[in-house]
Amino acid sequence: MNPISIFCPVTNRSVDTGIETNWSTFFGLRKAQLRVRCPHCGGQHEMPVREGYLARSEAGAGLDGGRPPENPKLESLLARLPQR
Repeated sequence: MNPISIFCPVTNRSVDTGIETNWSTFFGLRKAQLRVRCPHCGGQHEMPVREGYLARSEAGAGLDGGRPPENPKLESLLARLPQR
């Protein structure tokens, strides 16, 4: 199980939502909404699950703060998606 995390739109820091799941469930929830109180800016962020990501388990999260590894190919594909 991995925690679903988002990035704070104010500070761009990783925020743990407190929800842990596996990959198949995560992709099944992509249209659901998350509402999270942010410990970094103090605001409340509401966004679709698809804007979040599955962070690494606690054992690996300390290496990079839970931010997903950079993947230039993925970034290139995401950049081509229409913005909503």
